[in-house]
Amino acid sequence: MRAVAVHPRVDGLCWGAEDLSADLGAVSSRRTDGTLRPLFETVRHLCLLGAAAGRVPAVDAVYIDVHDLAGLRRECEDAAAMGFTGKITVHPDQIEIVNDAFTPSAAALERARALVDAFAANESAGRSAFLFDGGMVDAPHLVRALRLLDRAAP
Repeated sequence: MRAVAVHPRVDGLCWGAEDLSADLGAVSSRRTDGTLRPLFETVRHLCLLGAAAGRVPAVDAVYIDVHDLAGLRRECEDAAAMGFTGKITVHPDQIEIVNDAFTPSAAALERARALVDAFAANESAGRSAFLFDGGMVDAPHLVRALRLLDRAAP
């Protein structure tokens, strides 16, 4: 996956659960509750890891049950929490949910800005790890905040 992700003409990685299902001859990529079967969940994770290794965005596969908007929302929230930057849609009713899940909230952006400011203040005092908002933060937290702010920038 990394080899594909680092190619100069690749802007991001996406995976297709239904395409993989067809290639494998699988009856379904999902369980009856809408969650991905283990093999497909593994490929989902590999796509995300490959995109991260190549420093390109990862886009999650489509949620095909267009009537299960609650399931779509759960999957989008999970994908966004893991680091996916978007999700393929196949129905107009899915667009608002996907946009909502993958668009950083005003509160998240405000917290990220405050964290970046706190890092600047603590760095000038010689600290690279410190307490912020009730928990310890260090370099990975700063990277995550900067990426969130970068993603939200116009």
